[in-house]
Amino acid sequence: MIFQKHSGDGDNLSLTIKNRPKLPSTLTEIINLIAKSPQNQDSMLSGLDELKGYKISDKIKHNNLQVYAGIVDEYKKYYGAINSIYAIFDQQGSDKKEKVLRRIRNRYEILRDWFKKEEGITVDEVIKEYSDTIFQTLFNEFKDDIMESLNIDEDRTIEDVEIGLYIALVDAFIKCKILEEPD
Repeated sequence: MIFQKHSGDGDNLSLTIKNRPKLPSTLTEIINLIAKSPQNQDSMLSGLDELKGYKISDKIKHNNLQVYAGIVDEYKKYYGAINSIYAIFDQQGSDKKEKVLRRIRNRYEILRDWFKKEEGITVDEVIKEYSDTIFQTLFNEFKDDIMESLNIDEDRTIEDVEIGLYIALVDAFIKCKILEEPD
């Protein structure tokens, strides 16, 4: 069962699922792997130049992302690092990458459509008005999931979780799983 709760100034939306059992999470596995990898900038940046069709700065502008624009700029350099993890999953014949990206996309679409319904506005208007709120809500919800996951490494720190989650969400942003692709 999903409950909505508002906190503070009304800009933060949190969806909470009550009475759910703890389960392992592929996103948590990714966070664990990111935390264990050396932060070599050269390998992190590889692959970012393969993006076709839009500039990341255009997507930030198109979605009116303001609060999280700096996070996207900071963490886009890890595009190659997370894609290396996804490549390992692909080599193993696993569909973990697709499942993680689908899960992120599904949560994004639920939030986007919730704002559309509640505010009675179009998707473009939702994105222009609530892109930062949506990004923050996704971050908070996935962080809660990771912290409650059965497969979080015992020695994982909150910094590991937050940095790894920013890397995963910015990757999803770049791959257009979060927010909308510019025209």
